[in-house]
Amino acid sequence: MKKIKFLNGIGSMFAFAVVALVGSLLFTSCEKEDLNATFTTEPAKATINVNVVEFPSGAAVSGVTISADKGEVSGMVVTLKAGADGSIPAQDVAISATAPAGYEAIQSVTVHVNAVKAGGVATYNATLVAVKTVTPEEPDQIVIEGVREVGAPRVSELLNPTHNHAGKSWWENANDYILITKVSYKLYNQQEAAGEVKDVDVTEFIKSLNYNDTKDSVLEMKISAWSIYRAWFEVYPVTTTYTISYKNSKEVLGTIKADALNGTAAQYEEMAHPSHAHAYQHGHGHGASENAGGGIVLPD
Repeated sequence: MKKIKFLNGIGSMFAFAVVALVGSLLFTSCEKEDLNATFTTEPAKATINVNVVEFPSGAAVSGVTISADKGEVSGMVVTLKAGADGSIPAQDVAISATAPAGYEAIQSVTVHVNAVKAGGVATYNATLVAVKTVTPEEPDQIVIEGVREVGAPRVSELLNPTHNHAGKSWWENANDYILITKVSYKLYNQQEAAGEVKDVDVTEFIKSLNYNDTKDSVLEMKISAWSIYRAWFEVYPVTTTYTISYKNSKEVLGTIKADALNGTAAQYEEMAHPSHAHAYQHGHGHGASENAGGGIVLPD
């Protein structure tokens, strides 16, 4: 009542100005508050890096054109696209290469790609082997055949969990704000090889199969308000057994075994917070600014 009396006691034009100012302040505050910021989880990404080495020199072979029965090829990289739901299903990708002049046909390689959730990233590495065609003076053509065996994925959590729910360990984002953060993980690409082969010096070839190009990488995540979330990475072991033999006589000259960790995927998932499910909506919360530091709940 006092407020009404105050307004009644001032001029009508001034009263209108006061009301207009208050309305303007309220409108500006509502815009700044950003009560319903949203985001869309990025589609999953999966790539296969391909290289071709020469047997028995171990040298990289140039002038090779690769192709794949799935995905898109650019140079020596195969990229798999996510589906409508943003994920990439588990699948086998056959990769072949056109041999340059002076080489025998190159054996294709099939890479098993594991499923990747929306927001996840996966990287694989594959090696193809090229053998030079023999001259007429040489007794027989040497050929090499590789057989890949994929082991069980090695799974490691990327976060120290604070909650257990539905048989899994989780972190929580128990507030009104979207969480933008990132976690570090190892991108594995390493291999050890050994073997014995008669009639041909395979020293340099075996050296080329021994490498450690593992490096650090980062998984970026956007987490909805009032959710619990978890992140993990998977390392994919592969054993390739190369059998070297004469093409015509079929005589086996020896084998080389290569044990590799040359595929890695980093993924995360979220769900409604069990204690605040009524407030959860995927992709929603207050504030959605990028946070270079990571691991901080962003205010409006």
